[in-house]
Parts: sequence; C-alpha cells; structure tokens
Amino acid sequence: MDEGTFCSTCMHYIKLGNVPPLAVSNGFKYRKQPACLAALNDLEERLVSLRIPFMQIKECSYDRQLGIKGTIVNVPITLNQTVSTFPKNINDTATIHVKLKRRLKFKSDYMYRVINPKRVFEAASFLMKTPLYQSQDVSLDLDWYEKFEKETFGPGNNCVVEMNNEEEEEEEEEEEIEMEDIDWENDPFDNDEDCPNPAPVETVIQGDVSTQMGLAIAPGENKVPISLVFDDVGEELSYPKIYCGELRQFTRAKPPTYTEIIKSEIRRYDRRGTTPQKILYSHQKLLHQKLLSCISIQLRHKVFDEDHITTGNLTNPAYVQNLQYKNLAFKFMKNIKNSPAHWAQEKGRVCAQIRQFGFPSLFMTLSAAENRWFYLIKHLVYIHENRILTESEFETMTTTARNKLISNDPVTCALYFEHKVKELWKTFSCSEGPFGKFEIKHFYQRTEFQQRGSPHFHVLLWLEGCPRFDGNNASEVEAFIDTVITCSGEHYFSGLQRHKHTFTCLKKTRRQDNEYCRFNIPFFPMDRTRILLPLALGDEQRDPEKFKMVRELLT
Repeated sequence: MDEGTFCSTCMHYIKLGNVPPLAVSNGFKYRKQPACLAALNDLEERLVSLRIPFMQIKECSYDRQLGIKGTIVNVPITLNQTVSTFPKNINDTATIHVKLKRRLKFKSDYMYRVINPKRVFEAASFLMKTPLYQSQDVSLDLDWYEKFEKETFGPGNNCVVEMNNEEEEEEEEEEEIEMEDIDWENDPFDNDEDCPNPAPVETVIQGDVSTQMGLAIAPGENKVPISLVFDDVGEELSYPKIYCGELRQFTRAKPPTYTEIIKSEIRRYDRRGTTPQKILYSHQKLLHQKLLSCISIQLRHKVFDEDHITTGNLTNPAYVQNLQYKNLAFKFMKNIKNSPAHWAQEKGRVCAQIRQFGFPSLFMTLSAAENRWFYLIKHLVYIHENRILTESEFETMTTTARNKLISNDPVTCALYFEHKVKELWKTFSCSEGPFGKFEIKHFYQRTEFQQRGSPHFHVLLWLEGCPRFDGNNASEVEAFIDTVITCSGEHYFSGLQRHKHTFTCLKKTRRQDNEYCRFNIPFFPMDRTRILLPLALGDEQRDPEKFKMVRELLT
C-alpha cells in the first residue's frame, strides 16, 4: 500500500515515526460480530444483556435529535429471569410483543417491541460460552428449549408463560386454560388494558390476545442499581451486541484512559459504537468519572489555610455555608464543561480579553443547518444505505427522512460541522476573505448546542486596523460596517437571517396584554447604515406616543 489517509491525530505520531496511541495494533478494535448477535434489535439486546441501563432519552425538538434527561440507572439482571418467560414452543418465524418495564405496576413501558424468542435464545446460548458471561456465574436452563425446539408455533398450540405476581405473594394453584373454555364474546382480555399480564401466575398467549396485551416483564425490579463508575464490566455487559461478551483488552504499555477508549470507538470503521444510545451512555459514564476525580482532588486541597476537608467539616452547616459564601463550594467543578464553575471561569477569560484588547470588533454566530447540506446527507446515505444520492433525490427527500439520517449518526454530523468550521476559519484568516485587509488579531470562541440538538459556533473577533467608534468618526465606522455586514434581501441566504417570532421571544407586559418581542423586532427601517445615539431627555423628538404608533404600524 503506497498511499493512505489518516486523521490529524494519527498523522502527528506517524510523522514522528511512532505508532499512534489509538492504533488497532494496540487493541483498539472490536471482536468479529457473530450473526446471532448482529440480527438482534434493541429490545432483544436488552433481554440477553446482564445490565439494563435505564435512560430517559427524548427528542430534543422538531429535528428529532436525541438527548438524555437525568442520569442512568444501571440495574443488574439474570438471563433466566428474562429468557425463561418466553413461550415454550417457538420456531424461526415466531414473534411476540414484549413490554420491558422498570416495575410491573407501572403503566408506561420502557421499551415495547416485537421480538423473536428463538433469536433471543440463540444469542443467549452464544453469550453463555463467552469468558465474560462465564465470569459472572450466569446460568441458563436449556431443557425446555431442547424439548420444544421441533414443535411449531401457531393458533392451534397454547403458549404458556410462567410469571410471578408483582407483589410476590403466596403462589396460587396453576390452572390451564384451553381454547374451547374461552368465551370469546365476553373475553376479559379484550378490555383489560391496565394489567401488565392477563394473570399473575400463568398466562395463555394466543392469537390476537398476545398482540393486544403483549408480554410484560420487569427483570430489574427489586434489584439494587450499580454505579457506572464502580461497575468495571458494566459497559460490556450492557451492550453485548457491540462487545460480543468479551472484555476490552489493550496491549500498549501505558493503559488508555476512558476518554481515549471512547475516542477510538466513535472513530472506528466498524460503527457499532456510534449509536445515540451508546454515545449518551459513554458521556454519562465519563462525566461521573470526571466528577469523582474532581471531588477526590478537592478533598486533598487546603481550604481557608487549614488542613484538607474532612467528613466532620462537611457535616458542619456553618463550614459549608462559609464555603458557599466565599464561592468555593462548587469551584471543584471548573473542569466539568457546562457547569456553573466552568462558565464562571470562561467569563473571567472573556472579561480579561476585553480589559486588555478593548471591545471586540465583531460578534459572529455560525449555526449548523444539516438538513440543507447536500454533501452531508449524501455521505450519510452512502454510510447507512450504501448508495449514491443524487441532487434531484436530495431535493425530493422529505424532512422526516433527512432528520432520521441526522439523528441516527451524530458522530458524522459533528465531524462534518467541525470540518466546516475549520475551513471557514481558514477563509476568515486569509487576505482574500470577508474581512479583507483587516487581519484577525485575537478571538474568543465557544461552541454550544441549541435546543434542537445541533451545534452553533459563537466567536468574538478583534480585527487589526479597523476603526473604533469615539463619537467623532461615525462615517468611518459606518463605512467599515458596510464592508462586512449587509441587510440586503437579494442574497439567497438572507432568508436564514430573518427573525421569526416564537413562543420564547414573545412576552406580555404587566400593564397590557399586548405581546411584544423581547428582541424589539421588527427594527425601525433605515435607508442606510447609521449609528444611533440616545436622545436627550428634553428633545422634542423623544415622543413615546409617536414611537408607539410607529411600532404598531410595523407589527
């Protein structure tokens, strides 16, 4: 191989003649995925895993991108508790509806899918032979599967599902319900929608009854959750479809950090670990590790010129109140992004730059518009559908289809946005760029995520040689503004800069019920760029009634 493409991180080490830390030769690779695991859907994967990470994942906004609310509850389960509840006469085409609940008495379902019991059992049988599952002392009853393996699944066969009642009361006598004993006209199962299973001890699932009711299971009920930080094999046990029942083993001398492991997994050619659910899980685990590390370091620091913090200090209300009064209670979180202490530190940096360099020349915001980026959608279609998207197909593609591609692959979208920002930054820095002869001397940048889940890029720019307003050079500053900013509606992208009133910007005054925009939009029209100064209190042009009349005409 004479040529190859490498990322910027690996290229740095290759130029130095060293093996990149995240190279495949160091163990950063997945095991080959067997067919029995590759065929599982998300609920079937949960049923054969030994950990269920309960996460509250919600759609951020109309773009349908996914975000997590709250934390993760990592609950251990056993295979016998889930697999043994399935019907005992199954074949390759048999499917049942399964409701996975946190607790059986809850009305809402954590997951609700159609699964293939035979496929689940084959995956569980494979995982039982892996070293990781064997180290967890997992047992699975194979007798019933071997006994009913050759039987058929159909309307003529009853499917008995053994379930314990949710309160674990005394066992009732089992009774078998036959087809001819059921009064189909007054069947109670047709109207009973609140009961998770038709009977607490024994249930017959047959025909439309299984479709309407489904099989409700709560394997994690009454189990004690395990912390993500202290569960060493929790990630491998939570995602058997990714790790195939094996521990991650690395061969390099220096053990990798969890951050390096996650970077490797989301950048690999094998894209098993790039699902939104897995990324949110890894983010939460990394956040917990950082918090634990920050707390551990802070407890060894000296506070108030005294010894390090002890348990007795933290149980003293006066001591804790003094920490809060001196703004030291949350200072240990300054290395956690998006925490109040982190943004307080960033605010100090911005104020220091303004104090040293003066007020910035420009403020700029770059927002991601993934739905409008043809090459991004084309790349996503090629990755997930293995075909080339044409421009005509892109124009006719629905918004729902585009949003689905974007929400299912956040890694590619984030990398594409980062690449665009880097290329735009090169354009801003060159002499032929939009700022012309005004070179960027200093800047402050910040990337944050909108409510819809997409990133946008804020930057303060200090340009060298640009005029600064001092009260006497208004015409010079106005000419500079016209060179870098335009309000013309002739440009194609000017429509993206127009403000649209939403429920977040419309407010009501206390004295009146009239709604007004908190950004004071629409602005008063001008024939050219002007720098407006406040009117004096005694100026005749300062007439609130005229201002109100003009505002009403504009709206």
